[in-house]
Amino acid sequence: MSRTSAAFARMHDRLFAHLGDEAVLRDGEPAIVVVTENVELLGDYGQVAQTVTTGTFLVSQTPRPGDALTVAGQAWQIDRILRGDAHTVECILRKSAA
Repeated sequence: MSRTSAAFARMHDRLFAHLGDEAVLRDGEPAIVVVTENVELLGDYGQVAQTVTTGTFLVSQTPRPGDALTVAGQAWQIDRILRGDAHTVECILRKSAA
């Protein structure tokens, strides 16, 4: 791992420690997630195509579509992966019935 990559990994770890919420991913796996509401997804012509809630995870937590997620007593399901890089993965969340 390069020095730059290591610095970014430490930065993400610290940001998630301060800004993230404790959560339960899948079947009881502890996770830290940053939930962001009212994220606007843009369409082909710059219009707002959809407004969603996203959850950003550290890549080491390996979130996958269909995974159950519980944050602050609220049940969610990961709908799809929106974007990711070497350190984080941002997913679109759907409220879960159960």
